[in-house]
Amino acid sequence: MKPRALLEGTTVAVPAWIAAFLEQRLPFADLRVQVRGKDAELDDVLMALHVAAVSHVDVLRAELTSGVGSGVAPVPEVAASSMSATQVAVAVGVDDRTVRLAASTGRLSGVKDAEGRWRFDQTEVVAWAAARETRRTA
Repeated sequence: MKPRALLEGTTVAVPAWIAAFLEQRLPFADLRVQVRGKDAELDDVLMALHVAAVSHVDVLRAELTSGVGSGVAPVPEVAASSMSATQVAVAVGVDDRTVRLAASTGRLSGVKDAEGRWRFDQTEVVAWAAARETRRTA
């Protein structure tokens, strides 16, 4: 079974938001230091993931700051790249109920679509997952 269009031969395409998610959850910085100069291909892949993650965060930061001071709150939209509660649950390793409870209590920012189902922006999911991990390991 081929996971969507992310697999092409023996090459995997990793979306920037997933690279950012992995950077927050895994010790990639330590691994990059350990392999630097020892395995050029692994070093290149880890650096590419890091660059994708950083550029994703920079884009988000620009989007968040571009509307500052306008005095108009943005209207929530359900983006084509939004995630369902089930997708969030699978990505973070929790059950659907945990995701919906986090949304209803305001710990995870999301919007309800026209059918009343929760939808979550990938960046919000990354931030929520990182906060959960921080609380869990503290």
